[in-house]
Amino acid sequence: MQKSYLAEVLEDIHSLQIKFGEVAGAAFAVELKMRLIAQLSKPVQSKLKELKLKQEYWECDLQHLDSIIETLFFHVLTAEERRALKAFRIPRDKLIHSDFAAVMDVLIDSDSGRNALNKGNMLEALGNLQKSQALEKLHCQANLASTVLDKIICNFGTD
Repeated sequence: MQKSYLAEVLEDIHSLQIKFGEVAGAAFAVELKMRLIAQLSKPVQSKLKELKLKQEYWECDLQHLDSIIETLFFHVLTAEERRALKAFRIPRDKLIHSDFAAVMDVLIDSDSGRNALNKGNMLEALGNLQKSQALEKLHCQANLASTVLDKIICNFGTD
């Protein structure tokens, strides 16, 4: 491979690094908001205790918080908002745990149906990620989930 080609590849990776950072930051904000809801809500804390987890709300597995928040705040969320939270669940978990291959398995190009990651060919995976806009879609999912959690958090406020 020529050095000029590798320089272009590195430039593309740098571009993806920025996009991954934006998505990871948005995913982290979603987790932080879920844990804030747990802190503000005694019913969430009670439900967690019923599960007999060894961890408190600030350190427990997010899947527990997810299902409890969805159950307890079902009445304040629209069907679309509940779908938004569910749609972001798996990619969020994979992204937060830095499981690159698993994140790529979740990011499927809806136009071609091809997986973004061709295991064994990073150059092709890079090209697929650039073309598919998968990270941008994931970022939008994160922002939507974050907005839904904002709605729940605002219900705790008083005037």
